Amino acid sequence: MFSRFTLLTTVFISVAFYFSKAVNPDTTGLIVATHQGLLRGTTDNDVRVWRGVRYAQPPIGELRFKAPQPLSFQQGITDATAFGTVSPQTVLTMGSSEKQSEDCLFLNIWSSKKKTEKKPVMFWIHGGGFSIGSGSDEMYNGSRLSKNGDVVVVTFNYRLGPFGFLYLDHLKNDSLPFENNLGLRDQVAALKWVNENIASFGGDPDNITIFGESAGANSVLALLASPDAKGLFQKAIVQSAASVGQTSIENAKKMTAEYLQLLNITTDNISRLFTISADSLLAASDRLFEKVIAEVGDLITFAPVSGTDFLPFDPEVAIAKGFASGIPVMIGTNKDEANLFSKSKPALIKPEVETVNKYMRSTGKAECINEITCLYPEYPSPRAILSMITDGIFQIPAYKIADAQSNFASAYSYRFDWTSLPIRLIGLGACHGLELPFIFSSFQSDAGKRIMQASSNRKVKNMSKQMQNAWINFARTGKPGSETRIWPEYNTQTRPTLIFDNTIKIVSDPIAKLRQGWEVIR
Repeated sequence: MFSRFTLLTTVFISVAFYFSKAVNPDTTGLIVATHQGLLRGTTDNDVRVWRGVRYAQPPIGELRFKAPQPLSFQQGITDATAFGTVSPQTVLTMGSSEKQSEDCLFLNIWSSKKKTEKKPVMFWIHGGGFSIGSGSDEMYNGSRLSKNGDVVVVTFNYRLGPFGFLYLDHLKNDSLPFENNLGLRDQVAALKWVNENIASFGGDPDNITIFGESAGANSVLALLASPDAKGLFQKAIVQSAASVGQTSIENAKKMTAEYLQLLNITTDNISRLFTISADSLLAASDRLFEKVIAEVGDLITFAPVSGTDFLPFDPEVAIAKGFASGIPVMIGTNKDEANLFSKSKPALIKPEVETVNKYMRSTGKAECINEITCLYPEYPSPRAILSMITDGIFQIPAYKIADAQSNFASAYSYRFDWTSLPIRLIGLGACHGLELPFIFSSFQSDAGKRIMQASSNRKVKNMSKQMQNAWINFARTGKPGSETRIWPEYNTQTRPTLIFDNTIKIVSDPIAKLRQGWEVIR
């Protein structure tokens, strides 16, 4: 990390260089000095924005399968007005149409124009099953969240699929020093960049909230559990984390063996991993995903690996041990999470009995299947099966984490129940990811437009305002409530949960009987 003297010297030289070349000095606040050099941004919805900012060296060539490396200082002014390329990813389900490259370690910053000092920083981690997605997705446009809350919003890309989560520790040697959990290490590198530089953008490096949805939420849990991320953030929001969002070393080794077999790579020619094309790595990843979905029913092939130096324990275990002591956490799920996966093409979750059987086998408690299915009177109807999968993968684990974290810091629980008649009629309900346009007010995105078309604009905008205020309040103070919206801290006696619906209310332990019934396999 640079010393204060080094930074001031760097800034002085860089600014002097700029003024020597420019006829008209910048008066817009769009040129900022970082430890890595000067950046020129632009505006978006009356908010300052810097896009496509490198936070680490390109992880290409010999840096493939290695931890992100710090950047060197860049002379002159670097243009930061266009998003960077995104991690190579499959289009098997709903992959990105953005330009892809292994050179993908870029972040984006939105900062309101208000001259408030030390704005809260909201650091967003995108989801996508650790295989798809990007920080530049239109769903995550940070302009409205930044403007409405007078906060700094950061989004970023991290390595996905085999590029970010292929486990190779058992195959490394002196000449092939593979490293694990690279996608998570990218996240830590981005957080370190933000800690070092965000003050230049009006942000407070001592008030950073990490938040994410789906695989992004599992990333938040992993960062709460990782020694490498300690001290880099102060608060955390967990949106729809899945209990299948991490894996053990044993399972990771099995996945690696199958993957390398598809690539015709053995221990004798393992160095080919550094020279084989990205397209070939991605194609084999697609084939592996199809195989795992068909044979096992898992939704994820490559995921964070616990039991490693970066992630010593499964996040749920680590949090129960107090790894995240002192960090306020807000955690929640959507009422009908699994519905989305049943409607994808191909369907990632089929509402049939075999899906339940596969899931119960994956828990290691297949003998308890009758005790679980009897909790759902309509079983084996598709509706009951999807409710069961939602509870087992999302809702029950969320309450377990809230239970554990409430022993070490303030915790808050929510559930997103909102839907509309058209959305309900097509079988989605309050499905996985439906809350995202409400958090970002990104109703210009494809998903946001569909919500607007299927709903009352007034109700949608009111719900967005309510949720956005809660997220902003939490980022600012560690408490999501306000003078007009009481939101009590979570406790294991009453388990107060805020329900986001057309009528917003606090409910104590909303799935008490189900939660107690699921204890047989937890």
